[in-house]
This record gives sequence, structure tokens and C-alpha cells, in this order.
Amino acid sequence: MNNSFQLLALLQYVTSNGWVCPKPRAWDRLWELLPRRSVRGAPVPFILGDWHFTDAKEKQQVLREQIEYAAREGVPDAVDVYLRGLGPEEWSDGDRL
Repeated sequence: MNNSFQLLALLQYVTSNGWVCPKPRAWDRLWELLPRRSVRGAPVPFILGDWHFTDAKEKQQVLREQIEYAAREGVPDAVDVYLRGLGPEEWSDGDRL
């Protein structure tokens, strides 16, 4: 993902099919791909206890921020390949969070 077009294409992909974000296990694996994972670094996914208390819009926003963060931090290709490689069962949609 070397340009804005690729970034936009991935952002569109992750919201296709009514998807909101990866399910917790898959989202945690995405988190592991990001450099400088800390409160001040990469946006933290809503997993564990936060999962049930966070609405779809907030989850989708954090996923978007993580993708944009990956692009800024030089790991966009790894994130792109990872997210596109997830099966439909690894995504949460608005009805089955």
C-alpha cells in the first residue's frame, strides 16, 4: 500500500459486506503487526472487556485509525495482506458483534 489509492481501497474493503471490524482474536493479531504498540502509539483495539461496551461506530473508527497508523509507520502492506486474508467468519458485522 504505497499510495492514497491503496489506502482508500483497503478502507473500503474493510467496511464492505457490512463488516465493522475483525473479531477479537483476529483484531489482536492485527494489533501485533503494528509498531510501537502503546497507549501513545498505535490505536488500541476494543477487545476483551471493552468489546461488549463499545458500539460498532467506535470499533470501525479505531480500525480505520489503525490502518492509517500502519500507513504512516511503514507497515501498510503487511496490514493490507492480513486484513484481506481474513475469512468472513473472522469479521464482525453490525448485527453479530
